[in-house]
Amino acid sequence: MNAHQFVVLVILSVAFLSCKSTDEGNVIGNDEPSAPLIYKVAFGSCSSEKHPLPIFYEVVKHQPDVFVFLGDNVYGDTDDMSVLRKKYHQLGDKPSYKALRKEAEILAVWDDHDYGRNDAGKNYPHKKASKQVFLDFFEEPSGSDRFAHDGIYTSELRKVGDRTIQFILLDGRTFRDDLKKYDPTLTGTPVENHVAEFYSVLTATVPGIFGSLKEFKESYRREPQRTLRRAAPFVLRRTKEKILKELPKKEEHELFLEMSPIQKEIYTRTVSEVREEVALA
Repeated sequence: MNAHQFVVLVILSVAFLSCKSTDEGNVIGNDEPSAPLIYKVAFGSCSSEKHPLPIFYEVVKHQPDVFVFLGDNVYGDTDDMSVLRKKYHQLGDKPSYKALRKEAEILAVWDDHDYGRNDAGKNYPHKKASKQVFLDFFEEPSGSDRFAHDGIYTSELRKVGDRTIQFILLDGRTFRDDLKKYDPTLTGTPVENHVAEFYSVLTATVPGIFGSLKEFKESYRREPQRTLRRAAPFVLRRTKEKILKELPKKEEHELFLEMSPIQKEIYTRTVSEVREEVALA
């Protein structure tokens, strides 16, 4: 995602209505429930360490109980862990980040840029060292299960009155296979035949490039050339005129074969049936 944008996805208020009950579970006391317990959770991602990130001040105004960093918390993009650590320190030194940390509990997961490399997965060679940098910066408690297994996935429980909120934090990088940029596909002339064929071929080759078939058809109806240009980097188009010099010399041979008795019988019967149908038509 864009390194110069911080995206606050959700500020979620969870209201729990509380009322007294007997051991049997029946409500007793006032008809009206007591004041609800409010628990606010804010989510965000893509915080460039080079940006002052004033958006954190806006988050603080909502007084969240928890803020969850969803990844790309810094843009490390490096194999040098000292560089990665320095970029985390740049984030930590920002007044806006300090204000957020003072206001709310911080939970965090990573994505590719703070993991180490753009689109990196399980084969990133520094994932264990990167994990340590991540846990150090976010001050992971020493008893955390994150220290006991690979990756940074975890689950956190928070009590709100007599209710419990569970945060399930996933790790979409440590165990991820390398991305397949595309699958080669050999085809004829799907654009000329039908645009739906073009959609099918490109969707198999570059999944998700056009969205749904309905979206593709609507986009093609409005701006056909612009829609097709989106696929241009993935299409190698070679016409007969372009490759004519590469083709071998044309050879023609005529070879006549006698039909077998069974073939003659089938052929004769078929000709007779067709002639009868034509005569009756």
